[in-house]
Amino acid sequence: MATFPTAPGMSVSAHDGLPDLPFAADIDAIGDEPMRYLDRWRRSLGDLYALPVDGPLLSRSPDCRGVIAVFGEAHQRAVLTDIERFVLPVSAAVRLGLPPTLQNLNASVHGMRGSEHERQKQTLARVLSSADAMAVRDAAHSAVADACARMRTRRSGALLAEMRDLVLQASSRLMFGDCATCMLSPALLMAYFQLRREAAAPWHAMDAATRETLIRVGGDVDAGLRDYRRAARAAPADAGRFGVLAALATAPEDVIDEDRFVAHANVLFMSCNEPVSVALAWTLLALSQLPGLRGRLREADVRSGATSSLLDAVLSESLRVLTPNALMVRMTREPVQLGPHRVPADCEVLLCPFLSHREPALFPQPQRFLPSRWSQLRPSTYAYFPFGAGGHGCVGRGLAMRLLQQTMTALIRQGDWVLDGDTPVDWRVHIMLMPADDPQMRFRDASDASCREVREDGRLSGGVAAIVELSDDGC
Repeated sequence: MATFPTAPGMSVSAHDGLPDLPFAADIDAIGDEPMRYLDRWRRSLGDLYALPVDGPLLSRSPDCRGVIAVFGEAHQRAVLTDIERFVLPVSAAVRLGLPPTLQNLNASVHGMRGSEHERQKQTLARVLSSADAMAVRDAAHSAVADACARMRTRRSGALLAEMRDLVLQASSRLMFGDCATCMLSPALLMAYFQLRREAAAPWHAMDAATRETLIRVGGDVDAGLRDYRRAARAAPADAGRFGVLAALATAPEDVIDEDRFVAHANVLFMSCNEPVSVALAWTLLALSQLPGLRGRLREADVRSGATSSLLDAVLSESLRVLTPNALMVRMTREPVQLGPHRVPADCEVLLCPFLSHREPALFPQPQRFLPSRWSQLRPSTYAYFPFGAGGHGCVGRGLAMRLLQQTMTALIRQGDWVLDGDTPVDWRVHIMLMPADDPQMRFRDASDASCREVREDGRLSGGVAAIVELSDDGC
């Protein structure tokens, strides 16, 4: 199972750039077993160690002087809170020499530091916190109703593809309101995201045709976002029909100018789409193996009529054990002391929420899917960080979580999503942790008597079953 393709031409390091750190070995093994590889050397070498590569592993930085893996709450806190010295890698658009319009599309707050970073992040936080709870609920529930109606008309559907369609519909209505289709195609934004993800992948060599398509689609996205902003600013009294991003579009020019708006809107829209879609897919896949828990979720929803504490626990556990944001990367901007070790500038720093969320001291029986653990558990944001943490933590986290909660609430009310027969499902790391092959699911309507039965449907096997233990016992 090729879960983590390594960069072409990657070679073993002579270790000259990182003499102060212990070194792992057998770098070729990271391609097929990335998490097992990182975990094995952590157990052997400790919370800080270097990988034996000459050049970058994930960042494609031409000046990379080495790669280190970082574990442990204290070290993770040090890296994630110091955005002046541990910076995000240079954008793929910049690295690939794409036009300025495409470089701007993904600029947002991630490339900022200092006071400008704080000012822009606070502005975005205010905009997103103003999102009306009923608007989130209505967008999610309408999209779920449509998705389930589609599933009723056919025998089965591909899980991740269905969740992407569902979330795209909900987020489009929420973020852009009634203007989502008249001047800007949300599907176009997602097409650009998928193209750019392929271009950014460290193992991908972009050919001329792909580059031309990426530039064309990116240009259309840029133009559509600018049209949206101009329309929203021309009708401030009618801002409600422009969705959540109207507040950002109508911000004073000296706070959010047109270029800033385009960058922020694109990144915020993406943060409410792919991570939410992948998280929903993993949660539904886990619940497909837990009929007793599905029944309890439905009972809790009937009793409360709103998002239940049990659902919150299920989502927290899903984001722990099957976190979409499985790997993160930073670059050292200057030499820095990390624990007892001196790390040079231009060093790639890997953090791994997937393994950090399996720390046995904090999460006993770490492989087990146990929502009940969250009745008492309150981990540090630097030990459990599915949306990142620190200065470059996801600014759209709150809105993404509300969308995730409301979508799951509506899905539970509509019925069960179960595997269409016994299915092996493997996983891969492709920027995010996701199913290697999109599993086929069946939908069972809540009005069906079988939804009220504790029964076994399609059984999960394969790579996913090896990294998470799914049993109703103790859930």
